[in-house]
Amino acid sequence: MLFNDFREFLDFLEDKGELRRVRRSVDRYLETALVTKKAIEERGPALLFENVKGYGVPIASGVYGTQRRVCLGLNTTPEAFVKDYVKRSQRLSDFSPRIVSSGPCKENIIKGRKVDLNKFPITWHAERDRGWYIDATCCIVKHPETKTRNASVHRLFIHAKNQTGLWMSPFNLWHIIMRYWEQGEACPMAVAIGVDPYCMMAASTSMPLEEDEFAFAGAQRGKPIDMVRCETVDLEVPATAEIVLEGEIPPHERKLEAPFVEFTGYYGDERLAPVFNVKAITYRDHPIYHDIITGPPPDENQPMLITNMAEIYKLVARVFPEESILDVYLTEGGCTYFNCVVRIKKRYPGQGKQVASAVLSYQGVKNVIVVDDDIDARNHVQVEWAFATRYRGIKDTIVIPDSLGCPLDPTSIDGVVTKMGFDATKPVGQDKQMSQMVHNACYFPTDTVRLADYIDGWKGEGVYRGTKKEGKRGKKAG
Repeated sequence: MLFNDFREFLDFLEDKGELRRVRRSVDRYLETALVTKKAIEERGPALLFENVKGYGVPIASGVYGTQRRVCLGLNTTPEAFVKDYVKRSQRLSDFSPRIVSSGPCKENIIKGRKVDLNKFPITWHAERDRGWYIDATCCIVKHPETKTRNASVHRLFIHAKNQTGLWMSPFNLWHIIMRYWEQGEACPMAVAIGVDPYCMMAASTSMPLEEDEFAFAGAQRGKPIDMVRCETVDLEVPATAEIVLEGEIPPHERKLEAPFVEFTGYYGDERLAPVFNVKAITYRDHPIYHDIITGPPPDENQPMLITNMAEIYKLVARVFPEESILDVYLTEGGCTYFNCVVRIKKRYPGQGKQVASAVLSYQGVKNVIVVDDDIDARNHVQVEWAFATRYRGIKDTIVIPDSLGCPLDPTSIDGVVTKMGFDATKPVGQDKQMSQMVHNACYFPTDTVRLADYIDGWKGEGVYRGTKKEGKRGKKAG
């Protein structure tokens, strides 16, 4: 199914039982975030808070709280995601955005002194956060020379009714802003809140500067994204966004930002950060405010990082035949960024370490385990079994000290970390000397058995309902 906007996706999730409405009165200070975090921890639904104290604007949160919901938004499955993502991203030139004259995001327009961010139920997420943060953002800028659009997700700390802070790691947005500042100019930026799942995933993806994330979004959707021109800056935004902020990032002006609970589960340090001066706000009638909950696993930001799996796959596929790379999985406990498991069809000696070395060149990955094709990379018990029975300690370890990683990694100093690769594959040829037992693993064909054929009341997934006779005996005993 194709989604034209954020609210169509919410309706779809509700029809699937993946979204529930919360009608009781809730506070945007800590409460909505806490309830959403609980729902994510229990693998519960996305939430639409309809009665936020002091506001007539509902909050949608937990929307991308599971990989299943992320993939529903992209018309795929967690297992097929990487292959679908890569195949679709090869057609960017066919899906350049379509500029339209107007759209729902223009139904209400506020400019100048009337701009007030407090119109929306911006939330305070964690107790030790610095304050109110907008974090479900699609931040849009243009390269000053090439005019290529760039979209990314960055949090905005509320300094005033028309000013936010802007925290960013040294990736594409940072490089583009620097180009403006080197010329002594402010960088125009628009922030779309409440966009369709394709635009949200595109903004969560790290792409080359010369590629337009909205062409990527169109390719994932299978149809170009409609965009409208902004009111006060030379930029275009998704026409169906719920809310759009327009403004500029001036050079040489910085204010304190953070602490804020990061996707790693730790509070970031207080620091000076650029500011974003908001010149205009446009929004739909009856807007829905989108919020994202970050924190220790599981959180909502981490499922959105599954796009990194596909980028790692693309990186490794440039070095190895596609048929030898069977799966790439970023683990949930590793914040869906730091710890990677790669399943390969091992064909020659040393290939396990070779694959590990390639994966570690991806900036965010800190640890990688390479396993054979008989191991499910997404099954932590099988991966641990391979690690316990095929990994030989230091002989099968790659260590890369002082390597560039993620600045938000608490083990890093200025983003510099130690990276490690673990070869948990079986020997091919003479590359790993160990007992011949490793070639005689036992595999029970349990996929040929249905327990429901043998156990009355078995519902699958570890659920046993009991038989009618057992139920009657229980009632008599009571």
